[in-house]
Amino acid sequence: MSASTPKKAAVISAFITVFLLSLSSCDLSGIDLTPDSTYIPVTTAADTAKQAETETEAASHTVSVCGKEFSSDAEELVFSGDEIKSLAGITDKLSEFKNLRSVDLGAFEISVFDAEALKRDFGGIDFRYTAYVPLYGSRIKTTETEIDLSGKDITDLTELSEALPYLPSVVRVYSTDGITSYENKKDLAERFPEVTFSFDAVCGIYGRSVVDSAALLDLKGLSIGDDLAEKLKMFPRLEAVDLHLTDVSAEQQSELVKAFPEIRFLWDVAIGGQSYDSGVGDLDLTGTQLDTGAVRAFIPLFYDLGRIDLSDCGMQNEELAQLRTEFPDIKIVWRLYMGKWSLKTDAVAFSVLIYDYDYTRLTSEDIEVLKYCTDLQALDLGHQAITDLSVIGDHLTDLRVLILVDNKLSDLSPLSKLRHLHYLEIFVNRRVKDISPLGECKELVDLNVSYLYDLRDITALLGLPLLERLWIEHTDVSEKDIQRLKEAHPDAKVINVGEGSVDQGWREHPRYKAMFDMFKKTNYISEEFTKYDLSAS
Repeated sequence: MSASTPKKAAVISAFITVFLLSLSSCDLSGIDLTPDSTYIPVTTAADTAKQAETETEAASHTVSVCGKEFSSDAEELVFSGDEIKSLAGITDKLSEFKNLRSVDLGAFEISVFDAEALKRDFGGIDFRYTAYVPLYGSRIKTTETEIDLSGKDITDLTELSEALPYLPSVVRVYSTDGITSYENKKDLAERFPEVTFSFDAVCGIYGRSVVDSAALLDLKGLSIGDDLAEKLKMFPRLEAVDLHLTDVSAEQQSELVKAFPEIRFLWDVAIGGQSYDSGVGDLDLTGTQLDTGAVRAFIPLFYDLGRIDLSDCGMQNEELAQLRTEFPDIKIVWRLYMGKWSLKTDAVAFSVLIYDYDYTRLTSEDIEVLKYCTDLQALDLGHQAITDLSVIGDHLTDLRVLILVDNKLSDLSPLSKLRHLHYLEIFVNRRVKDISPLGECKELVDLNVSYLYDLRDITALLGLPLLERLWIEHTDVSEKDIQRLKEAHPDAKVINVGEGSVDQGWREHPRYKAMFDMFKKTNYISEEFTKYDLSAS
């Protein structure tokens, strides 16, 4: 300190003393001595800097959240998820962040209910998280499309009902062992029609408890009400219902098969005073008087019906043919009558088998009924008065064997449609001159055209690739053409000279014996007459 400093202090002190003494004698009345509220103290630059530092320290500080350090003025908090032990560990700290806009919880999962609470309590903050729905002790992600409740007690579906609104992607809920009531499952299905519920429900039906996944429903011997159709809707996987020994009426039966065409109903069907099991495959109603309406009504009541014999049931051929058209999956059979002969419409072989020639010969009109016998493969109409073969060419195109001996034929053109014909006898048809249609019968093996007196042109026979036997006796064919035939078929037996049409072994061949055997048996075709098929067309 310099020597002059004490002197200066003494001078200042004396000056202040004189000033104060002078004030004591001054009249200060009329002067407002109230402190001025607008007074702003003079602040130095140092004071400003110190004040700013103090305010910064007060506004920003470090906040520890779940073991991570964040500045209190942070706008975003980001977590991996592993460090979060509980949601409360975060929410309790959020009030310390004044500028917070978003919180990323990483892989940490929170329930949809906690998510709703976050939105409610912290509406200004955007939370990112993985949400789940708590359900029967499990966590279901909101992105799941299927829920497996196997091993869970689903007797009460309330929890599932409350959870599904939070699971918009779910399309199926299933359980391999869970079971609930039908009413609970139905209510759930109605509330969430877009979801399939694949678990069992117990249904009560006429005093019995049956799971709704049942494929077979045994109601045998029970008293069935008018509400059966409604009750069957409880069983979406139902394949069969046993209603034997019940009081289900014929009217109810018809209504049930219409309402549930995919279900097999096991019951008794009443027809003409008799009962028939609905599971029969072959139904023989021969002689039962029926009309087409009755047939249309009972056919759907059988679930495995393949054939019905309606022979002599009082219906016309045309009516029966119409039924056959209406039910193409069922073989509808009936007996046809031609003069003194008859055959069933599903016959594969038929012969008039003439032993006694005292009869009225069949005409072309008589054989028109054969149009209903489209299964025929062997047909013998020998020794008749047939002039027109149209019904054979138009409807019996599967014939392998055909005998038309001793008729009144002149036009063979319908035979050109018989592409599988193997065996043909047309001898003693004196009006036939043109056999060119036979050139289309490429599978002919045995052919007898004897006693066609005016036959000359054999060109059509030269191109038959399978021909083995040709009897051509008593025709007008020249020796030159006979030689042409033998050259065209060097391995074939060609007989052009003889007596009796069938001499020299025609009926001693194994194929003739096989043919005769077919005519004596029922619905039998020997392989001798199928092995020559060149094609299926």
